[in-house]
Amino acid sequence: PTSTSSDTETATATRDISDEETPRIVASSTATTYRPPHPDSTTATPAPDFVCPGPGFHRRSDSCDVYYVCNQRLEAFMLRCPHGLVFDLTRRICNWPRYVSCGSGYSPLSVCTHPEEVFCNDKKMVQANINNSSLHLRQPSFRQGRSNYRVVCFFSNWATNRPSGGSYVPENIDPSLCSHVIYAFSILDGSSLLIKPSDLEADISHDLYKRVLSLKGRQPELKVMISLGGWVDSRTDKYSRLVSDATSRRKLVEFAVMMLNAYGFDGLDLHWLFPACPQMNCNAGSARDKRGFASLVRELRSEFDRQSPHLLLSATVSSARGIVNRAYDVPALSRDLDFINVMTYDFHTSQEGKTGHVAPLYMRPEDKYEAQNTAFALDLWVKSGADRSKLVMGIPFYGQTFQLSNIGQTGLNAPVLGPGDAGSITLQKGMLSYMELCQKVRGSGWHVVRDPSGAIGPYAYNGDQWISYDDPISIVAKTKYIRDNGFGGAMVWTIDFDDFLNKCCREPNPLLRTLARQLLAIPLAPPRPGGDCSTPSPVVTPSPPPKTTTYSYGKITKPTTINWVSSVDSNRPQTSKPRPTTPTSTTQKSSTYVWTPPPTTTSRTTTTTRRTTTTTRRTTTPRTSTWWWTPPPQTTRVTTTTPRTSTSWWTPPPQTIRTTHKPATPPTRPPWITTTTTRRPRSTTAAFPPPAASGPQVGDACHSGEFYQQPGDCTRFLRCLQGKLAVAKCAPGLRWSQVKKICDWPRNVDCSAATAGPAATTRPPSQPWMTTTRRPAATTTRPTSSTWWWQPPSTTRQPVTAAHLRPSTPVMGPCRNDEKGPMSSDCSRFRQCYNGKWIIRRCAPGLEWNDQKQICDWPHLAGCTI
Repeated sequence: PTSTSSDTETATATRDISDEETPRIVASSTATTYRPPHPDSTTATPAPDFVCPGPGFHRRSDSCDVYYVCNQRLEAFMLRCPHGLVFDLTRRICNWPRYVSCGSGYSPLSVCTHPEEVFCNDKKMVQANINNSSLHLRQPSFRQGRSNYRVVCFFSNWATNRPSGGSYVPENIDPSLCSHVIYAFSILDGSSLLIKPSDLEADISHDLYKRVLSLKGRQPELKVMISLGGWVDSRTDKYSRLVSDATSRRKLVEFAVMMLNAYGFDGLDLHWLFPACPQMNCNAGSARDKRGFASLVRELRSEFDRQSPHLLLSATVSSARGIVNRAYDVPALSRDLDFINVMTYDFHTSQEGKTGHVAPLYMRPEDKYEAQNTAFALDLWVKSGADRSKLVMGIPFYGQTFQLSNIGQTGLNAPVLGPGDAGSITLQKGMLSYMELCQKVRGSGWHVVRDPSGAIGPYAYNGDQWISYDDPISIVAKTKYIRDNGFGGAMVWTIDFDDFLNKCCREPNPLLRTLARQLLAIPLAPPRPGGDCSTPSPVVTPSPPPKTTTYSYGKITKPTTINWVSSVDSNRPQTSKPRPTTPTSTTQKSSTYVWTPPPTTTSRTTTTTRRTTTTTRRTTTPRTSTWWWTPPPQTTRVTTTTPRTSTSWWTPPPQTIRTTHKPATPPTRPPWITTTTTRRPRSTTAAFPPPAASGPQVGDACHSGEFYQQPGDCTRFLRCLQGKLAVAKCAPGLRWSQVKKICDWPRNVDCSAATAGPAATTRPPSQPWMTTTRRPAATTTRPTSSTWWWQPPSTTRQPVTAAHLRPSTPVMGPCRNDEKGPMSSDCSRFRQCYNGKWIIRRCAPGLEWNDQKQICDWPHLAGCTI
């Protein structure tokens, strides 16, 4: 609970407790309560007159703020909550009265969380880290007891980028409501066929990996896994190439073990959609994928079992009969996987031309096909050889939407024109998250229909909009089916679609809480009759990292150390390859973030520095290489300068300016590692004319994974971001290839289709903030070892197109990520959208914002008239 100025009761209680906005939890030998208003802790008074019915917490009907705790010897102790609070039997804490239903009651003792704690049900110790972390994670509602069922919760890393009111971060997760949390997604590199982050900025720079993994500190029984694949990542043949080659499979297995152990994940989920039928197109797949996928799973299982503790292995699989028969060796998968997530949803979409339920439980008499329901799909897997206790039923936390052809036909199988309208949060036609649709159907004009047979969940309609979805009532029916038939649990896609802010006045996370009550036996209080519109306490997230404009390289020096180096530009298409282990050149016009997990061993490095004033031409050969990449020798001209200062615990990296001549042959290193010259040109002209007015444009509707040429400019392209096309820019020196859908060398790209004429504009002849040292001193100093959470930064010059970023007070109003615009009162400032909010930025000294080019430019070219 937190204080709000509009809530008199809450504000008063907060003043009585402490000066903090949120009262701190105190674990003492008496009980777990909120800190009282005075320095003395809440004390337990022996209560010999109270007869203990059994060990646990007891509350009498005549006083809500007084409670009794009975230990294992049935000795009673009386405790009183601080003024303004009452005892909450559900959470076993002193809570605000608005969250508690008073009256007599009982709650069992929890597991011991402190060496000296008296009131606990046994002497088993559980690690508890209360107020002992830099991360502000939501305290779990309960500690999970033993359960034979799984609640597998998928968390999507792009949920943090949704508009205000729908952005979902790791701190929103209540870890007690899930048995497993699976991070979606990592992806497969198309060249090395190894795992890499899908979004380096979100996963590493913004610590999403670390923040999700930290949930285990609050819920020790929780398992956190990472998923490899996804719909977009499954569109090419790279997974087929992986499983068909024994050497590639072996390398992936070795790398996967190394990655999971380095980060601390408990296991891997294989999310290839689908073997032999990429993105459900069985005509485009290879029949060998079925055998190859089973081989990959078997080899992963063998290596995972050698780890201590064993790593978990799961797969997310199709529910469609045709795909199951073509894609999966079911007996082999059932033997080698810990559990199998069956995607029992999306049985009906608008592509069928008629309405239908997103996830039917049973077949209905008017259904055309017997296979389009959850019961048939799970039974198919069992009949094909799967252990039913390993099968996990998929439950969608979203609804399928349809646009009716005739508003007079509103039932099932009614004709439709196409997908329904996009939601204000998910921004995708054809679907709505539960937090969006539950608010809609509560509004006027919506009609909700329930199937009396219980074969399907509800559907709702209003005008020409039609939605089918699952709600708490239909989820209870599905959990009963799971228990009655001996299945392994439920899988959620995804928890960030739930009504986690309680916008629909039932309870926070109503769908996930229903699953936790039914399958994990979590004793959550039932939703209040008549509704409860109270909003959960706002979560506190870590500060975002500062933006950098440098390339920095690392090196894998030990078998257990991983170094991912990739661009943090989230607008760049995911077609990159691993960085070389030893750099051949340094580019000063792009952004890179390097994160290195901790090595298993440490060593002390002694460095020697010599000062010289020479510039040499030499051929450099990398000292080390890995089995998945061997860097070529590269002839470079190298000039280095010695850092002025260092500390006892860190030595800054050398400032390096390198000039690499253009290779005579096609480059073998990845195309985004570019080369630049430090020579200052007197004047240059733009390589491409202004954009043409034809073709796809910024803001057009699109589907995830679509890329287009930016009309009139070969250095830019359009990518689909949250359902709309947005501009992205290639690394300096590269051009967009619409054929390959990557940024490639100019010699490999035909720009004639993009350009519209020889028009050119003059660029600034020099950069006022850049200086050049003609006779620098060479050095061999290197930074000392990094930590798992921090990598020493590189020192490079700022690029000509980058602004001197100085975050300031956010500007009011919603926006799209990376959108930029001018300031009405200052030519030297501009605004940029970050996480759905406007942030004020300042151009480098002497430059002004050019809104047409979307860069900081010379004043005579910027055209600012303020």
